[in-house]
Amino acid sequence: MKVLWITNALLPDALAHLTKEKAESNSTGSWIVALSEALRNNQNIELFIASATPLVEKLSVFNVNNITYYAIPKVCHVMQYSKKYENYMTQIKEQVRPDVVHIHGTERPFGLSYVRACGNQHVVASIQGMPSVIADYYLAGLSKYDCLSNMSFHDLVMRNNPISVKRKMQKCGQYEVELISEINHVMGRTTWDKAHCYSINTKINYHHCDETLRLPFYDGQWHYDKCDKNTIFVSQASYPLKGFHILLKALPIVIKQIPDLKVVVAGHNVTKIESIKDYFKIHSYGFFLKNEIKKRQLGKYIYFTGSLNADQMKEQMLQANVFVSCSSIENSPNSLGEAQILGLPCVASNVGGVMDFIPSEKCGLMYRFEDYAMLAYQIVRAIQNSKTFDNTEMVYSAKKRHDYNTILHQLLITYEKVSKNE
Repeated sequence: MKVLWITNALLPDALAHLTKEKAESNSTGSWIVALSEALRNNQNIELFIASATPLVEKLSVFNVNNITYYAIPKVCHVMQYSKKYENYMTQIKEQVRPDVVHIHGTERPFGLSYVRACGNQHVVASIQGMPSVIADYYLAGLSKYDCLSNMSFHDLVMRNNPISVKRKMQKCGQYEVELISEINHVMGRTTWDKAHCYSINTKINYHHCDETLRLPFYDGQWHYDKCDKNTIFVSQASYPLKGFHILLKALPIVIKQIPDLKVVVAGHNVTKIESIKDYFKIHSYGFFLKNEIKKRQLGKYIYFTGSLNADQMKEQMLQANVFVSCSSIENSPNSLGEAQILGLPCVASNVGGVMDFIPSEKCGLMYRFEDYAMLAYQIVRAIQNSKTFDNTEMVYSAKKRHDYNTILHQLLITYEKVSKNE
């Protein structure tokens, strides 16, 4: 079976081939890398991967580790559509003659160029984020005043403030709706994405296929005795959708009950202004967070880790007392899955597909996204109960949901059905 993947970014092996630099370690790669490795070693699958990149000036074809890559010249921003891609897709289809075309993600219009040029025959798209829905939640409660009064020099020049990003996402959402309306098959993994796919196309064939986690998280176990007590770990705070500003509202309430609280945030410090260079680089949301932290006198409680690879992220989770996901919307947050499979007590906003990850309090505590008082209450509960928290069911559910062999089996069954137009 010939399988053509259409991805929004180059895989590490293809990137290494074009740049002549060492490929990124698989331990820090995404789930898509692990699946590509499984398929390239499957004797019944011939895998081709098409991606756009500024590293080539014409369509380039090369084989690395038993995968044939089609590198397409990048002609526009990833959130824009260009008809030029349609000609490349036609060439690739004629050369490959695929039995299955798998579009990885509907959140960017790149995959739509294949369907517009080549039709929907034997095409399946997998859902990652859904901008047609997510755009409505992107600002996460921030007002127009919040966005404009905290406008940074960078965002003013680049026209990249939260409001403009929301508009770009809405445009991507229009392309997504067209794609899902035109194809016959889609792969998803939560009740939320299934509901929204059917709301767009009631006749679409929905195939359930979970996602693997990064490899280091399948080994290791959180223990209360080894963690840093009263420490919260947050995996993302760089843009409004992740809801870090809601957590900031909750923290003063938590601190009244847990004075030695510490909040560890993965990633670079988005609020940092220690030099002229920092001032010109900071984004509007970082400005907003900086002002909120100062207003609430939270500076001494918050620590940014800097960029983390998978092993470092795992270590931070094992050291934490509780993991918090405070997003305004999520489909299936991998960071939550990573925390759960390690056994770390979790608190998460009840949004999108999160309810499939936390069917009961044995798998975590939930709250309504904007209700910061309830968030504070659940954080205190999670920390106070962490010493006796029985994570057996949570770990079992996460291991079952993210099982590598099961997911590969789900994927291959889907490919068989799509190839036969079932």
